[in-house]
Amino acid sequence: EIDLRIEIGKVGDGPEEFHLALVRDVSGENRSRELLDLMASAMVVVDGEGRYLYANGGGEMLLSRHDGLVATDGLVRAARGDGKALRDAVRAAANPTSADTSVVPLARDEGKLFYALVAPLRSRTVRDPSAAIFLRDPDFVWNLPEQDLSRAFALTRAEARVVVGVVRGKTIRDIAAENGLSPNTVRNQLAHVFQKTGTSRQAELVALVLTSVVALGSKPEPVGAGPDAGIA
Repeated sequence: EIDLRIEIGKVGDGPEEFHLALVRDVSGENRSRELLDLMASAMVVVDGEGRYLYANGGGEMLLSRHDGLVATDGLVRAARGDGKALRDAVRAAANPTSADTSVVPLARDEGKLFYALVAPLRSRTVRDPSAAIFLRDPDFVWNLPEQDLSRAFALTRAEARVVVGVVRGKTIRDIAAENGLSPNTVRNQLAHVFQKTGTSRQAELVALVLTSVVALGSKPEPVGAGPDAGIA
């Protein structure tokens, strides 16, 4: 049995002395840091005001490059622009009465974008609610196993293929062309996916999938590698 609840525990007085407890195996051994560093996503944890609490290996690398996100004076913010969308998303995720999950675009160099998933983080040991910011490098694509999506959300294989396309940022027309279907057929399949997952918009669907155990075990592939070569 694996406990996939994310918890944050304070072990000292400084921000650097926070730790995450993500997974404990049946023996009770805490493997949180090793597992978090193996995540395909960069992860940065902040409080409701954006103050830095923790980052996994991918998050630390991203912050050090000032790529999409930066951390200055203990605050995590968007590297470009005024960052209002990110601040609003963090406050909403950390608000115990709303606990909203949202997807926020973050500008990068050369006009590229990151899409950050901002999710609520709750703890029994830290008084103030926090938010986790997950990012994936857009130069890599999600390699989500269709069979795992099917089992996790009771989808048909055709519906799972649609979900993979949506998470990878493809349009309905792109998905239809790749699978030899009409756009209307893909729209109908997507409607069934919304019904089965309890979502109503593509952004909500992406947020749900990216916070699921299916994404936790996903491995990134560079754009231009594998069967989706050339598709970002």
